[in-house]
Order: sequence, then structure tokens, then C-alpha cells
Amino acid sequence: DNVDIEVVAFGPGVRLMFDGNVNSTRITTLMDSGVRFTACQNTINNMAKKLGYAPKIQKNIAIAPAGAGRVLQLNAAGWQILKP
Repeated sequence: DNVDIEVVAFGPGVRLMFDGNVNSTRITTLMDSGVRFTACQNTINNMAKKLGYAPKIQKNIAIAPAGAGRVLQLNAAGWQILKP
């Protein structure tokens, strides 16, 4: 069966989506297979305050204003929510 998958990261999970992260190649491979990735803008803003600069997010990763809000949108649209 065809399955739509979107990985939404907020809080510490956004580090997974930093440009140059050890998992960047893995993420790119998954994106090439149709998996979508979304990072939380609120988290990026908070990290920027602590780091003194905005962390660069890997190319082609979507940015949602709020990661938790994106999860709620997907849930309301009938998506099954899984978390590690």
C-alpha cells in the first residue's frame, strides 16, 4: 500500500534536521522516497537565541510555525500519529 509519511520535529528533535547532521544523507534518501520532513519555527527561534545565530536547516525541509500545531493539523486531517 502507498503510505504518506511526514516527520515533524520540534524541541531537541529539530537537531536531526540541521544541515550537516550525521543523518543528512539518510534524510535525503527518505525524502527522495517521498517522506516529508517538517521542522518547528518556534524551536529554531529559541535555538537561535541560545546559539546567537539561527541554525541552518537541511535543504527541502519544510518549516511549520509550530511543530505541535502541525501535528494537530495532521491529526485533524485523519493522519495516524506515531511518536518514538
